[in-house]
Amino acid sequence: MAFKIVLILAIIFQFLAAGLAAWINTRYRWHSAWILISGAAVLMAVQLTASLASIWDLPPDERLDIPTWTAALAGLAISIMFLGGVALIEPLFKEIATAEKLLSHENRRLEMAVQENEAELHLARDIQRQLHPKGPPHAPGLEIAGDSHPAEYTSGDYYDYIELPDGRIGVVVADVSGHGVGPALLMADTRAYLRALCLTRSDPSEILTLANRAIAEDVADGRFVTALLACIDPVSLKMEYSSAGHLGFLLDPQGELHTLESHMLPLGALPDVVVGKSEPMLLTPGSLLLLATDGVFETQDRRRQMFGIEKAIDLVREHKEESAEHIVQVLFDAAHHFAGGAPQADDNTAVIIKIHGKSAT
Repeated sequence: MAFKIVLILAIIFQFLAAGLAAWINTRYRWHSAWILISGAAVLMAVQLTASLASIWDLPPDERLDIPTWTAALAGLAISIMFLGGVALIEPLFKEIATAEKLLSHENRRLEMAVQENEAELHLARDIQRQLHPKGPPHAPGLEIAGDSHPAEYTSGDYYDYIELPDGRIGVVVADVSGHGVGPALLMADTRAYLRALCLTRSDPSEILTLANRAIAEDVADGRFVTALLACIDPVSLKMEYSSAGHLGFLLDPQGELHTLESHMLPLGALPDVVVGKSEPMLLTPGSLLLLATDGVFETQDRRRQMFGIEKAIDLVREHKEESAEHIVQVLFDAAHHFAGGAPQADDNTAVIIKIHGKSAT
């Protein structure tokens, strides 16, 4: 009789363990491992039931041997430990479920924050795009086109066309060190300074000198702005320019390259300096000016080789008979193709000025 009670208890504990494992699966998560555990508990219960059935009809006074008793007691112990093990795991599953809920809530909160941040960055990009020229200036004899491609949502590059008080056209290209939101804000300040100065001044040296003082007061250490301001008379086709750490390039009608050198360090580097300017130069019809930021020339492929100034100049020279807008697009497309899928590391800006009119002597 005692032997039967041992087997019955073992069977009950096994079925309880199987039921508890199935309940844990249903409440928390359905794992194939738990299906196997439940199945194993049921099969052990079936095995014990078969053992019970095999001795059920034995006379009550019949003595069973020690190995049989040992197997029965071991089965009971296994059943108790099986049930206890499953029961002890249940709180762990409860903690995991609570942690998953908290993690899911935090993920949703982070996703919402990212979406809000992206919406704000999209808005910032749209606002910055509105600061770019709406179109080329009205300047018979000149064909001007430009564009800018930011490395991130916002850009530290700046280009503009400004009508000066003396009737000349001011074309400016500038590059704030770095890229992203911080340089974009400094770019907006630089644009505001230059546009305000150009309302009452026409001399490129004076304009950049005063802009340098204002920028030097605003920027933190290590921030600077390279800039080139070219002032072109659309009637006489005479040009003078000032450059603060920014190169420009002039292709004459024969395709010969003339570099527009810099006159001083970038804006913001030193507060009390005068930005020099070039001597007036006559732009021959058929000439072409390329003003670009270093992001174009320093575009790198996956082997970290640079696109380079020479390649850009050769490309412009090859397409110099086409429209200024087309040349700008060809330049960007070539740099993008050269990168070969490598991420854009810096903002890219380029302006092309083609000289068509007759120069006045």
